[in-house]
Amino acid sequence: EIRHSDISINNLMYRKDEDGIGIHGVLNDFDLAQCGDFTGPQSRQRTGTEQFMAYDLLDPHESHPHFYRHDLESIFYVMVFH
Repeated sequence: EIRHSDISINNLMYRKDEDGIGIHGVLNDFDLAQCGDFTGPQSRQRTGTEQFMAYDLLDPHESHPHFYRHDLESIFYVMVFH
């Protein structure tokens, strides 16, 4: 399992098919990504592009682990923004 942790408009590339119907996307810039088993302690530092961060992760007074659903929420915000 890989958690990207920094999904933003600058970390997504896409292209349309020649017929204009299909779209293919690629997620890049994995420098903040986490791989493997996440049962151990996690960083208390928030990472990512704030405009696209999951709502749960924006609270400066709480420390939440980064779940897969947070990356999905970030992708949703990028889609709404773009």
